[in-house]
Amino acid sequence: MSASCDTSFLARNIREEQVWDVLNRNLFFVKDAVKASEAKTSDKIDLYDPDQHSVVLQAREPGITTMTKVSRLYGGTYDRGSAFDLAVNYGETEHQVLRITRGTPTFVLNGAPIDLGDHRGVMIGTLKKIVWTIGRKFAFTERASNETLTLNLKLNVFGSEMGIVSGGKKVAGIVCKRKDSHHDFFKTGKFAYAIWISPEVEKNSQLRQALIALGIAQHRVIDASQRGWQ
Repeated sequence: MSASCDTSFLARNIREEQVWDVLNRNLFFVKDAVKASEAKTSDKIDLYDPDQHSVVLQAREPGITTMTKVSRLYGGTYDRGSAFDLAVNYGETEHQVLRITRGTPTFVLNGAPIDLGDHRGVMIGTLKKIVWTIGRKFAFTERASNETLTLNLKLNVFGSEMGIVSGGKKVAGIVCKRKDSHHDFFKTGKFAYAIWISPEVEKNSQLRQALIALGIAQHRVIDASQRGWQ
């Protein structure tokens, strides 16, 4: 069964414009926030604004089970494909802007769907891996309209970027190297990767939320064998 948003962790008193001020940005630098001296019993991910050099989003797992914590601790095959529950908060506050959840894997070949919730705790859609297809693809289905978009993940020839294509257009990418004006900050900050969103992706849109969610949870939803670019 698919996981659902837990309203006990919802944002309080966060304004709509604050949420979209962050989600409408087109570039995030991503860092694993688990300290080397800390036992990893849950995912901790920080997203930085490369212009401001500051944390704009934090993803944490406040509601995972003891069994999932054990799988996180052991890692590897024990953790692969496990359930997850990422609450993505505004800056370093407890104000939720996104919720990305997947329940216990099922016997279905492509596993449990990934549920996406917004800052109000409203389910906005699902991401589901597409099998029996060429390449790596996910179906994003908007809950309100029931419309489905195919997100096609394509590795570039240099192996440094996983591009995300929808409707024949490259709408986003997950990049492990930077060679632009932000190169020094990316290198000194020891970031794992960057998420970029095309400016052509509509602002305040559910597609934008889905692309950011896919970028944040990529280590959970993309098979390890398909992440050679990291």
